[in-house]
Amino acid sequence: MIKKSGECYLCGIDTKLHQQVMQFRTGHSKKKWICAECTVEVLRHNFTFVCESCGDNFVASKKRELCYFCNTGLNKRELWRVKAQNMRTSALGLQSDLTLMEWWEIILKYKLMCAYCGDEEFEEMDHIWPVSKGGGTTKTNVVPACHNCNSSKWTTF
Repeated sequence: MIKKSGECYLCGIDTKLHQQVMQFRTGHSKKKWICAECTVEVLRHNFTFVCESCGDNFVASKKRELCYFCNTGLNKRELWRVKAQNMRTSALGLQSDLTLMEWWEIILKYKLMCAYCGDEEFEEMDHIWPVSKGGGTTKTNVVPACHNCNSSKWTTF
């Protein structure tokens, strides 16, 4: 995104500016307006990534899956859960295209509760159509479930 003119956040020169997400050593990131020369310098030492949780672009010096704002314990756990289930179904040749954003939409749809009983907080990702029967890890085939509901469900198939 280009702003017509202004003062560069890094060098202070009054020129045309680009919006760039800056990562700070404190772990915070902010969108700042910097000039083209500073943008090239920032990108030379850093890389631009897309956060798997919020979808925002951010700059970091090493590969990260989550931006600093989304890099919380809960998000890390759910990212690991999505990746593990996608790898599991992919290894079996089944569809595995669930993203972290889609999984969060599903979790929030059920208000962080089990999709089956609604009484307990979810603990696991459950495949509605089991992986053993050919069900993949897709947004239409997974729901949050408590351990009791998920482990007792197999008897109904």
